[in-house]
Amino acid sequence: MQGQSEVALESVAESVGKPSASDSAPALILILVSLVYVVSYMDQQIFPLLLPEISREIKLTDTQIGQLTGLAFPVIYGIASVSGAVAADRVNRAKLIGYSTILFSAMTAACGMTTGFGSIFLTRLGIGLGEAGPTPPSLSLIADNFEGSKRQIANSVYAAGAVFGMLAAYILIGNVSAAHGWRIGVYTAGALGLIVGLAVLLSMRDRERSSPQAMSFSDFKDFPALFRIPIFRWIVAAGMFHTNLTESSVQWLPLFLTRSLHMSEAEISWFLGLNYIILGLAGILIGGTIATRLRRKSVGRPQLFGCVVAISITVGYVIALLSLEKNISEVSLGVVILLSISNYGSLLAFIQDVTPDDGHAKATAVAFFLMNLAWGAGSLAIGVLSDYLACFCYYMAARHGDRDAARYGNKAHV
Repeated sequence: MQGQSEVALESVAESVGKPSASDSAPALILILVSLVYVVSYMDQQIFPLLLPEISREIKLTDTQIGQLTGLAFPVIYGIASVSGAVAADRVNRAKLIGYSTILFSAMTAACGMTTGFGSIFLTRLGIGLGEAGPTPPSLSLIADNFEGSKRQIANSVYAAGAVFGMLAAYILIGNVSAAHGWRIGVYTAGALGLIVGLAVLLSMRDRERSSPQAMSFSDFKDFPALFRIPIFRWIVAAGMFHTNLTESSVQWLPLFLTRSLHMSEAEISWFLGLNYIILGLAGILIGGTIATRLRRKSVGRPQLFGCVVAISITVGYVIALLSLEKNISEVSLGVVILLSISNYGSLLAFIQDVTPDDGHAKATAVAFFLMNLAWGAGSLAIGVLSDYLACFCYYMAARHGDRDAARYGNKAHV
């Protein structure tokens, strides 16, 4: 494992000598955009982590939780990311990343002042709008500054930001919230994001566009052309199913651990935090190494690894949810965490490999738009089914209660 890490770091270091498409060194760009991804992913994860405490205070139904995790954030995030991609081709990408980070961090902090479903929904919309900004220009900068197998490594380093974002959410924010309440937790997360946003504005430099132009409707005409690339259609469909399988499910994972495995908030924070930093980071390293080796044989071969990952995650979730043994459920969830983002870097690199150089930001935005629609639909469906299937089951129990009690019950109590 240590040898793999050294190879990855050496590959990134070697790329510093490559002519840069921006005024900052490639290594500095990779570090800063990865830090932005860390705080972005942290903000995404703290809401489901704090949901048990928030729902107890504000009395949210599962349908409302599904709307907050499945409509308010991912849908607006996906829609706004398309405009973000167009902006990335026209404006200074460093400023777009920095100001967007400040926006979503401020809205995260504002979530701590909410008092009901409506106000939480509005802040979640603002977070989704802000978080849509950094991703397209970040991946565009990576694509411009790294080539070939080094691009694979750079995307894996960027994807590792998700692991550290989860660590910050579950260990840092989770324990702050357990000790001081969920509102102090979101204030802390917002403050960390503001610091990173300011660091980007002060440290990262992108080459100014020679003749920046205002956005117009014609800027969006190139998006349909991406779907004329057959392999792009397939990889986006794969990304949608994978996101539905992983992101939609993880939104409900803390509630599952609370309701079914009876974990406390502190236990959930440590369980998820330690698993993501150990198993999640191991998955990134192993997945990045496998994908890099497969990439040397052909451009498409790393996606065979993604196929194996998707099947394994499905089996892991089925075992975790259906098992009556707590230990088996925890081990199965560990396998899911190990694999969840192991092929994320190769998926991003593949999208960049199969699209034109001047279309990387737009291709990424389209992929993220559709992947977030899948995330939103999946998370909302879980909440609606949880509420209405429970109502249906209670209704059926009431409807047939007298009949079945007379047939099967203790005659003395009928």
